[in-house]
Amino acid sequence: MTATPPAVPDRQRHVEDELVRTVLASFHNTPDARLKELMQGLVRHLHAFIREVRLTEAEWQQAIDFLTATGHLTTDRRQEFVLLSDVLGASMQTINVNYEATAGATEATVVGPFFVEGSPEIALGGDMAAGAPGEPCWVEGTVTDTDGNPVPGARLEVWEADEDGLYDVQRDDGHLTARAHLYTDEQGAYAFWGLTPTPYPIPHDGPVGTLLDKTARSPLRASHLHFMATSPGLRTLVTHIFVEGDSLLGSDAVFGVKDSLVKRFESSPPQPPPTRSRARKHASPQPRSPHQTQKTPSTSLDDCSGRTRRSRCRHCSCSGRSSAAARSGTAHSRTAERRGRWTGR
Repeated sequence: MTATPPAVPDRQRHVEDELVRTVLASFHNTPDARLKELMQGLVRHLHAFIREVRLTEAEWQQAIDFLTATGHLTTDRRQEFVLLSDVLGASMQTINVNYEATAGATEATVVGPFFVEGSPEIALGGDMAAGAPGEPCWVEGTVTDTDGNPVPGARLEVWEADEDGLYDVQRDDGHLTARAHLYTDEQGAYAFWGLTPTPYPIPHDGPVGTLLDKTARSPLRASHLHFMATSPGLRTLVTHIFVEGDSLLGSDAVFGVKDSLVKRFESSPPQPPPTRSRARKHASPQPRSPHQTQKTPSTSLDDCSGRTRRSRCRHCSCSGRSSAAARSGTAHSRTAERRGRWTGR
């Protein structure tokens, strides 16, 4: 239920209206037309908010202190301002405004505060976990444009939290784990080892966490794996894969869940690695334990000491709008996940 704003006397309303007109006029000579539009729009909505809620001076000071604390906490490894945008739904709404739903395209979602440049490159079939704790997860799929044409040589950035709910940049050792980039083969196909996605809290030890606590909101994000697909002439796709059945799908802290991105994971008993019939730019990647050295490609999961448990996600064809609109379409990700646990002796 929305509270009715208190009645404002005509004389007071005139004073407030006059200030809005004066501030708007101060941007009248802005040479950049778009910047002028943005600043005047911001002024109108900001003043409208202040007047609607009748903001007090104490509340104004609290807002200044909150933004100051947010700035102090922001570094090249932690972006508290992006986190603030995320929990207010501003990040997701910006994506919605810029990327309308398009048939044949994977839907976009938030990039989040933990993407970093300079991830290590892995080969097709390689291990992006790099020692991060968690259940190994085999991921494979293809990248196409919206006409269904494969996109060879597309660069895929992949990153995720480990089973402790932490990204590598939240740890103090400086190691890059559970993140990497790789390139699709001439058929647009990709495959790699990652971690089975698990729920985790966004950082809530700063001002954004305080905001969530005071508004009785959870900091938890639904389980997901991040993807960013880029290719010359195509628009960049930033998206996630979510886990079907996750209880947090309806309360994701940053409003990033979209139904088309939710996929089913299925368990199965140990079995021989599947063969791959498609020709590849590199040697055909076979699922094998990421605990094994990658220098022994003939070794598979079934050759490991110990036992394995493997599961897989059903193949799917994602549809909807992608953040990867190309000149003639958008990048499209078709994914299938397999996961497993390796127990050494």
